[in-house]
Amino acid sequence: MKTIEIKWEGPLTLDEVESKKSDIDFGLYMAFGRHTLYGDHTLLYVGKAEQQTFGVRILQHLNEDWWGNEIIYLGRIGSEINMTKENFKFWDEQIDYAETMFIKFCLPSWNSSKLNTNNKKYSFDNAIIINDGQLTRATPRVLCDWLFEKSSFKQKSWKPYSNKI
Repeated sequence: MKTIEIKWEGPLTLDEVESKKSDIDFGLYMAFGRHTLYGDHTLLYVGKAEQQTFGVRILQHLNEDWWGNEIIYLGRIGSEINMTKENFKFWDEQIDYAETMFIKFCLPSWNSSKLNTNNKKYSFDNAIIINDGQLTRATPRVLCDWLFEKSSFKQKSWKPYSNKI
């Protein structure tokens, strides 16, 4: 099973995000803000910066309906392995897979279109996503698709425990 490691940074303001244009400023980002139904500091959007840096990609959201006074968290994917031309495509796959899993598990209100459209096949079967760094209450420490597929939530058989025997 593939392991994808993400280190999170934040919260960042728009000015701080705008400066993230170096050769390591790629990965996932989460936007938290006020939601009419869910209240303050709600996860609104999960996105990916794989072909453009965070500083370029996130600014493209300025004219979208959900944009306002968001707080942004950035997640960089990495490991002890150095990036080479041979494994660059694999790195893009990891970013795409991680974004899909975050949307699937965290259900941000402005990502609903990706819930039904991503049936991509990856060069790896399933993966475990390990999150570290500045985590929020919406960021699980571990995300694992195969566990979710086997869970009672997925099977609709979950019920609360009781003290009755």
